[in-house]
Amino acid sequence: MAALIAASAMAVAPVAGTIGMTSVTAMAAITDTAEVSITGLKSGDTVYLYKIVEPSKNANQQWDGWKKVDEAGNTVSIDKSGANLSVDLPELVKLANASTLTADAGTVADSTGKFAKSVTPGVYLAMVIPAANDTDPVIYNPMFLSVSVDDHEAVTGATIKATDSFDTNKITNTTTTITAKAYAKSSTVTLDKVITNKDSDGATDTPASEVKGEDLQKGDTSDFKIKTKFPDYRGYTNLDTITFTLDDNQDEAFGHPSNIVVYAGTTQLAAGTDYTVTYGSYDSDAAYTATTAFSATATADTDEDFKITFTKNTLLMYPASNVTVTYSAVLNAPKIYEEKQENNVQLTYTYKNTTDTNTTTKTSKTTDYSFKVDVKKTDAADNSVLSGATFSLTRQKLTGGKLADMTADDDHALTINTQESTASGADGLVHFTGLDEGYYKIKEVTAPTKGTTKYSVNTEDFYIHVIPTWDTNHTEITGYEIKQVGEDGQEKTTGTSGSVAKESDTYTLTVTDTPVNGLPSTGARSALILTIAGVAVMVTVMAASRKKKIAE
Repeated sequence: MAALIAASAMAVAPVAGTIGMTSVTAMAAITDTAEVSITGLKSGDTVYLYKIVEPSKNANQQWDGWKKVDEAGNTVSIDKSGANLSVDLPELVKLANASTLTADAGTVADSTGKFAKSVTPGVYLAMVIPAANDTDPVIYNPMFLSVSVDDHEAVTGATIKATDSFDTNKITNTTTTITAKAYAKSSTVTLDKVITNKDSDGATDTPASEVKGEDLQKGDTSDFKIKTKFPDYRGYTNLDTITFTLDDNQDEAFGHPSNIVVYAGTTQLAAGTDYTVTYGSYDSDAAYTATTAFSATATADTDEDFKITFTKNTLLMYPASNVTVTYSAVLNAPKIYEEKQENNVQLTYTYKNTTDTNTTTKTSKTTDYSFKVDVKKTDAADNSVLSGATFSLTRQKLTGGKLADMTADDDHALTINTQESTASGADGLVHFTGLDEGYYKIKEVTAPTKGTTKYSVNTEDFYIHVIPTWDTNHTEITGYEIKQVGEDGQEKTTGTSGSVAKESDTYTLTVTDTPVNGLPSTGARSALILTIAGVAVMVTVMAASRKKKIAE
């Protein structure tokens, strides 16, 4: 006797197709039971069974045909020939979601991810619902299980794997016909946001690396990549309601994103056709509530956030495909280390083939850091603070064992000149923010005044080295330090009219000045020694001359 149906060889066309049934010549013991099971589930997922085809018997308890559920939810009798013995999968799933079909009580997968239940002969639609508390649910397409009876009245169940695929012909929707060999019984969604083309000091890497954190200085461009994966929705019936949206929420320190490029596998997708992108601003890094209306174009540099919504056709064209979104953004207003700049992305996607609330979210983030250094201007004689001094800060490169100014052709070339109004004030401080790892030169530009006293410009070049400490995964910075170095890039602790120390969690370079009519601020000791020595020589000469005149 032929089996009722072999689960492993079932043919399914999930949108426009049917399930064909194999007829048998006799049927007995149709009230007996056998175990059906599904492996490869997640522990805690619930499986609901809907009986959609069963053998029927006459008054003599002999098999005389079939009973099936049609697309209207009615039970239809079919003769032994099996003619018209087919079921419409999409319509059955809709009936199941509308509670027109009657499900069993549901069985929860055990700790190994296995569902098992004893049932009577027939074909069953299996709908798997992820656990309510699952923060990383698996997406399940409809599955089918069957129990058959042979000539010896032996009832046989079936086991299927949720990680396998069903054979299928094609999927047809309103605009696209997609030919496919199979659709997955289950699929998972991933999400990861990384920073590309940067190493620990912000320079371009070859080959490109991917990290979760980096340090930047003001004006730097950061290159981001969002990596995700489309589910396989080809077994879903509610195709008009499936959702797959990326909401990228950048820190407000960044300008609006540029050069957004999207790939599904190796195919570049087209904005406006395969997906839509809108720009705006969210409420905060943690809450994805838009505070401005998202529009097709970025209207201002404050529109630093964007949203990508993939079309239904794209999701069906590229099932289970890896997806990448790359873009760039400029750091306009960097925060200091303790605050950091976090850039988040949230994925909202359909994860249940039901009509109730069927979306969930995933998030991922990258972190950017910037640093600051203060310059304190003091009197060389009494260490009192001086106001009115201005300084320049220039990024340096170490070439041939010597520091030199970066040029326009170098990465991160940047000179920050303080404004007079933001120069050393009553506290004697000048603040340089938006620094990243590396070497900088600080040079006094304008000397201060104190009452009627004018001071000379300290002509020394002061070099500092910003050194962050990263965790092992290059995700978070656990601390940083700023050291004073010489022109050779090596740490320098003596022989300078300035020094670096940490004051109130901020590294401060103290630079001294002397009054215009006082000793110079560089080479002061050597000038003093030379002056004293010169006076002694003159006194000796004058004394010798007087003695000579007396002798005469």
